[in-house]
Amino acid sequence: MMNSTNVMASVQAAIVRERLRQATCSFNVALCGMAVCTLAGTIGLGLIVFGKTQEGSILTTGGIVPIMVCMQFAKEANERLDGLYEENCKVEQ
Repeated sequence: MMNSTNVMASVQAAIVRERLRQATCSFNVALCGMAVCTLAGTIGLGLIVFGKTQEGSILTTGGIVPIMVCMQFAKEANERLDGLYEENCKVEQ
């Protein structure tokens, strides 16, 4: 029979694994979003160079703005991981 300490440790381990999984997914989504937006911005710059100024500026702006959102998303995921690490250190003490 499991005592309450083992049950709590098991629950905490499951919570840590789930938080880590969510942070990893968030980081991966942000990374993919940044890649797509960088490609869009690069294509937009190419359009500007080849004389399609209006289309190029729209596409470049449409590529740059979401990159900032993706960077914020990745930063938040990193902060959650840092908080998880700090929380885990406190539990181990």
